[in-house]
Amino acid sequence: MVNSRLSDLSAAAAASATDLFYTVQTAGVGGLKMTAAQLKTFMSASPALVTPNLGTPSAGVLTNATGLPISTGVSGLAAGIATFLGTPSSANLATAVTDETGSGSLVFATSPTLVTPTIGAAQATSIQFTDISITRDAANILALTNGANAQALRYYNLTGANSEYGEIGFKDTVNTLTITTRKTGTGTARAITISSGASLFLQSNGAAGPFWTINTSGHFVASTDNTMDIGQSGANRPRNIFAAGAIQASGAVTAGAGGAFSFIGRSALTSATDGNLLLTNNAGSTFGLLQLGGTSSSFAAIKLSSAILQARLADDSGFTRIQGILRTSVNATTGLSAGALAATTNASIVIEDASGQAYRIPCII
Repeated sequence: MVNSRLSDLSAAAAASATDLFYTVQTAGVGGLKMTAAQLKTFMSASPALVTPNLGTPSAGVLTNATGLPISTGVSGLAAGIATFLGTPSSANLATAVTDETGSGSLVFATSPTLVTPTIGAAQATSIQFTDISITRDAANILALTNGANAQALRYYNLTGANSEYGEIGFKDTVNTLTITTRKTGTGTARAITISSGASLFLQSNGAAGPFWTINTSGHFVASTDNTMDIGQSGANRPRNIFAAGAIQASGAVTAGAGGAFSFIGRSALTSATDGNLLLTNNAGSTFGLLQLGGTSSSFAAIKLSSAILQARLADDSGFTRIQGILRTSVNATTGLSAGALAATTNASIVIEDASGQAYRIPCII
């Protein structure tokens, strides 16, 4: 049929697919020309429109719509959102959000790789490194483990080529916990201080109580009286003990067979043979004065002068007396020649003067 207006068609008229129809736009300006096939499509329940310009509809449901371009077809998106939806990369996500912390790739829960993170307050049962684990061993107990391999923990004072650090662990000596300080390069070997706000206790073998105590006054004392020893007889003995004050003992003070009781820079008492005592000067070459009871002339002393034993005043200002029974080294001499002594004298003893001159003293038996 020829081109006609819909109003010109009779009720019985039929239109072919190629027939054109005119409609009037809403504004009443100009006409819209479409074929009968196009009109049928437009008036169907699900019309398929090809590149239509719909303008601004008052409502619409896009449940089954496809092919909507995000970057140009959706408005109201914040900066970077359309780019992220088109290319959902970690970098585009970081650009799209405005309150992120850190940088790098998006992280998920299982086995993420984090580069120098600031974790803050976190909760975990273990932290796994390549060859070591930090785990919760029990309530309030943190463990450093790696199977049967010995572990150590380091605390650095300086790092780098010239490092300084302290170390505690089982790495140095098998089955022995070691606390030590180390250095590398030109670092300095540092001291170790063991300090306590109260007393410091030493114990071993899982003992219920300490064996030794360094108390708050700094004294090193046995925790239980008369129980612990220092060293062992004949083995594991300390070599020397230097004391500025007195050494007191409730029991015996014993020196070895080759030892001595000596005074620094002064005399010494030794016993090279059982039952013998030797008093010498510091050089061990002779002996001076053995003072008895005091050091003034009110007291007595025994003095050695070469091979002669003298009874002296304690201040060595003169001789003193000896009271007792005098016994000579030999018996009295008998059978004196006639006239040499009084007739009543039949024996003598010998004494010497200071020069060594011998004199016979007549004796009456």
